[in-house]
Amino acid sequence: MKKIAGAILFFSFVSVFISCNWRIPETIAVRSNADYNFSLGNFNHDLDSQMNLQAMLGNVGSESSGIQVYDYFPGKTDANAQHFLLKVKVYEMDFAQQIPSSVQQLIQLMPEDTSIDLTDLSIPLAYGPETKGLQFNPSSMLAGLRNATQFDFADKIEFTSVPLYLYCKVTDGLSAKATLKMYYGSSSDPIVLRPSTEFTVFNNSAITNRPIPQFATEENTVITNLENTQFITKVDAADLINCSDSSVQENDQLCVTYRISDISGTITKAALQNGLKIEIYAALDLPLRFNVKDNLQLDLASLNNSSSNSSSGSTSFSLPELNAEVKKLLGIIESISVNYTAYKLPFYSTSGIFLGVDLLGNGQYQYGELSIADENHPRAGDQHTITIPSATILALRNQTSINPGIKVKIANNTVFSIPRSKNIKMNVQLGLTTNGDYQIK
Repeated sequence: MKKIAGAILFFSFVSVFISCNWRIPETIAVRSNADYNFSLGNFNHDLDSQMNLQAMLGNVGSESSGIQVYDYFPGKTDANAQHFLLKVKVYEMDFAQQIPSSVQQLIQLMPEDTSIDLTDLSIPLAYGPETKGLQFNPSSMLAGLRNATQFDFADKIEFTSVPLYLYCKVTDGLSAKATLKMYYGSSSDPIVLRPSTEFTVFNNSAITNRPIPQFATEENTVITNLENTQFITKVDAADLINCSDSSVQENDQLCVTYRISDISGTITKAALQNGLKIEIYAALDLPLRFNVKDNLQLDLASLNNSSSNSSSGSTSFSLPELNAEVKKLLGIIESISVNYTAYKLPFYSTSGIFLGVDLLGNGQYQYGELSIADENHPRAGDQHTITIPSATILALRNQTSINPGIKVKIANNTVFSIPRSKNIKMNVQLGLTTNGDYQIK
C-alpha cells in the first residue's frame, strides 16, 4: 500500500509540473553572506639538529689542543637563549721543571722546612709573549645559522655580549703578573696576527689563585653558572667577536697571546717538591643573542624545509580551492584576512618579530605582530590577523592561482635570541568574507 501511495504522489507531482509549463533556468544566482577559510600552510619543523653544537661550531677543540667546547645552559635559568662555551687552557707551567740539575742537587741537601727564594733557583722570571690559536672563527656560527635557515646573516646581526672569564691556579707563595690579549690571526704556522684587531683581556696585572671550577653537567650540557664563580676578571668580548676589520681573512682564527712576568715568591723545600705551577684558563661564553643591524626577512617555507638545498624567496603553490566556483566569490568578497597562530619559533624576542604575507607574489608584504601562543593553554588573542587591503582584493580577481610569499621579519634594532628548543610550529589561514550574489550556473 505504501508503494502504491508513493507512486500516486509522484505522478501527481509530475502532472502539476507539466501543467504549469516550468522550464529549467539558464542561470542561477545564490546569495552569499558567509566566512570561508583556506589553509596557507601548517608549518612544523625541528631545527635542533641543524643548530646544535656540532653544526654551529664545527670541529673546534680537542683535549690535546687544550680547547674544549660545550653546550651551555648557565644555571638552567633561561631557555630562551642558547649558549655555547669554549674552555681554553691558555698557559700551564711547572717552574720546578726549569730548575737546573746543579741547583736541584743543592736543594736535596737542605732541610724540609727551608725557605727558598725563587730568585735563587736560577729559573727565568718571565715567559713570553707566546701565541695560541683557538681554532675558532665566529663566522662559523653565522655559517651554521645560514645553513639552518637558508638566510645569510652576515653583516646583519651582531652579538649583544660575549662574557669572557679568566681563571688562574697558582702555587701558594708564588706571585706573578700576566698580560693577555686576543687577536684574529692566520691559521698557518707560525701564526700571523692582525694587529688592528687587538683586544686586551688582562694588562700586566697580578694574578691570584682563582682556579677554574669543575663544571657541573647534565646530559653533556654544562649547567654551572660562571657568573657565580670566583674568577680573576670578566670582560665583554663582543667587540672582538663582532670585529669586521678589513685585515681579517676568511680562514683566520681567534688567537690569544700571553706574557708572564715578575715571577717571585718564597716557598719551602717541601712545597717545591709538589711543583711550582701557574695555570691560566679562559672560558668564553657565546650566547646566541643578537642585535639586528638591518631588517631580516626569512622565508617561512625555507625555514620549514631547511634541510633541503632550496633558497627560494617565497612559497608558491596553486590552491585547489581557487577553482571556477571560488573565483566567482572574488567578485563579492567584502574582506580578506590572513589569520595565523604561532606555537613555536626558532627566534625569541619580546617585540620586533612580525609575520609578512604577500598574496600576489609581487613583493608587497603586509605585516602583523608575531608572538608565541601556549598550545597547552589556549586563550583569546592567540590568533593574530593581517587585514588585506582592497587593492590586493581587486588584483586577486585576475589571478588563476595564489602564489603567496610568507616571511618572518625581525626588525632593525631588535634584540632577539635563538632558544634552546629550535622548532617551528605555525598555522596560517586565508579568511574570506563575502556579501552579495554570485552565479553558480
